[in-house]
Amino acid sequence: MGQPIISFVAAKWTDAWYQLSKEEQDSLMAKIRAHREEAGIHVKNVIIYRALDASWDWIVVDEYPDIETIQRLEDLDAEVNWRRYWAGASVIGTRREAS
Repeated sequence: MGQPIISFVAAKWTDAWYQLSKEEQDSLMAKIRAHREEAGIHVKNVIIYRALDASWDWIVVDEYPDIETIQRLEDLDAEVNWRRYWAGASVIGTRREAS
């Protein structure tokens, strides 16, 4: 197993998300979670918060076991067209050892 990867994502919902009803949004979120669980993808949510900056709706910091897990997640998300519903910027890296 590789070194854990830290991911920082700042994102906003797209018009496609807002065109869904509340029930459709909830259903899609449940489908995304179930899809990831079925694939055995486990992500440690370090922090998730609603952004106060008008540019973003939410900020997420996650920890993945390795880069391969991120690649598998991207493949799964593409299968359900998840990126249609949000846009944003992400940065990934490894934890820096304290000096």
